[in-house]
Amino acid sequence: MEKEKYYIIMADIIGSGKHNAYELMRDFNDVINSINTENKERLLSPLTITLGDEFQGISSSIQDAIVLMIKIEEKIIHLQKNLKLRYVLYHGEIDTEINQNIAHGMLGKGLTNARYLLESLKKERKDRFIINIDSNPYLTEVLDLAFVGFQSIVDDWRPKDFEVVSPFLQLNNIKGDYKVVADKIGKDSSSVFRRKNSLQIHQYFSSRKLLINLTKSIDNNIVPISEEEMLEISCG
Repeated sequence: MEKEKYYIIMADIIGSGKHNAYELMRDFNDVINSINTENKERLLSPLTITLGDEFQGISSSIQDAIVLMIKIEEKIIHLQKNLKLRYVLYHGEIDTEINQNIAHGMLGKGLTNARYLLESLKKERKDRFIINIDSNPYLTEVLDLAFVGFQSIVDDWRPKDFEVVSPFLQLNNIKGDYKVVADKIGKDSSSVFRRKNSLQIHQYFSSRKLLINLTKSIDNNIVPISEEEMLEISCG
């Protein structure tokens, strides 16, 4: 009998050794505690800081897992924290009972493999997001690719930009109404208009929506495009 699989999220802080240890832990705790408080329905086991600069948790679904990673990125902006995380989302087995209070004391191949992927991500990849859903290679690949675009936008934002980016996100201002944001932060509207474009606010909302929409297309019969098919398209 096949064991039940769960959506495991793990992440760690990039370059944690370069930060002040006290400030790092304070900021990390602020972000994770806030996410747990606001997203209890999305978590089977809460995000739990395990090794000082890492956390793990179990989400309720693939969509909840993607939403949680996006929300963590946005929470860092809202709280104006100088943190950059790398994430692993792994769909795998957990042998022990799911701990609903803290993501400790659980064992299983899924957790072991997720840990291995996180360690490999530190050594081999510049991408901050890695998805592994063995039962659905199509969804794995398209989410990985979509996160490349998402990351390229977010990683261009600097802490000094968060003051402008945050109200756009808080207002869920998909249309990019810069005048509303300008009023909220007390800035000149023409200046905010220019920042909206340079910060790619519209592109960010599109990228975020794409990631969430992709989780709705869980069809195991779909396979990723092959390298041969890509070559044919490129040469066409």
